[in-house]
Amino acid sequence: MDKFTFTITEDNSIILVKLSGRILDTEQTNKLLAEVDNTISEEKNKIVLDIENIEYINSNGLNCFIQLLTKARNKGGEAIIVNVPEKIKKLLLISKLNTVFTIKDNVGQANEILTNSL
Repeated sequence: MDKFTFTITEDNSIILVKLSGRILDTEQTNKLLAEVDNTISEEKNKIVLDIENIEYINSNGLNCFIQLLTKARNKGGEAIIVNVPEKIKKLLLISKLNTVFTIKDNVGQANEILTNSL
């Protein structure tokens, strides 16, 4: 399972984006970003990015995460990354993206933060 796939579901004002596989090029991420564009609004502006099933990510994937965060914040919301695999945790530390994103252990924790704080 190294192909990149994603699902987007909505729960009230929270958009859950589940990613799996390998994020390697912008062609893959452009479809995801376009679908988020179609979903996000002033009322639905909170993104939970579940990356539990991501096997590999490079700079294109990290750039995609930043673009998702920017889209959420531009609409007055926030994005939280959850279920981070150990090897991707290291990459987020090295790239210092752990200081940009809120990172939580699971979707429940992220939902709680997004529901109570924004």
